[in-house]
Amino acid sequence: MSFKLWSAGFFVGLSLAQVQAAQVIADRPGFSTGTHTVAPNHFSLEVGYQADMDGSTTLQTFPISNLRTGLTDTLEFNIQWGGYREVDGRRASEADLSVGLKQRLIDTTDYNLSALGVLGLPTGESEEFSEVTAVAGLLGDKAIAPAVNLFGVVLAQSSQIAGSRELNLQYRLAGVLRTQIKWPAMLRSIVICH
Repeated sequence: MSFKLWSAGFFVGLSLAQVQAAQVIADRPGFSTGTHTVAPNHFSLEVGYQADMDGSTTLQTFPISNLRTGLTDTLEFNIQWGGYREVDGRRASEADLSVGLKQRLIDTTDYNLSALGVLGLPTGESEEFSEVTAVAGLLGDKAIAPAVNLFGVVLAQSSQIAGSRELNLQYRLAGVLRTQIKWPAMLRSIVICH
């Protein structure tokens, strides 16, 4: 996908976005997909930048983007793109595109639970991932204080890596201040290869 084509799509998406009177709860700036969905016939465009530094090497990724639209009161469709990656100022790769659905299962003021299904499409330049990846999961959050939520996720991912199909199972539990500042989280992952 060329930069010009992506840029045109980006600005068309911005022009189609509607202003929503109700509060929009973004999946970003965190790195996890939240439990809330976008209202029907509304759009949410979330764009970010990430820089990872390891010694003298800097990996920059931009634009990390997520376009979400509500299909029903509890169901949304989203398109995610991980952007371009640069290592020390030189373009390294272009990320794959993902499409998915998120269904709110339980929505209360105290806790929320949603189901997530995502297909990663091999549209980028990654040599590591050369096939479609599938992700399914449950997302949950619970209010534990007026400005603090506990967030958890259980995911299963199937991907083709270097000619071998892998199943990756993981769960995460994190505390999140409503300002989106995260404190240390527990992450467990199990990889099954065949």
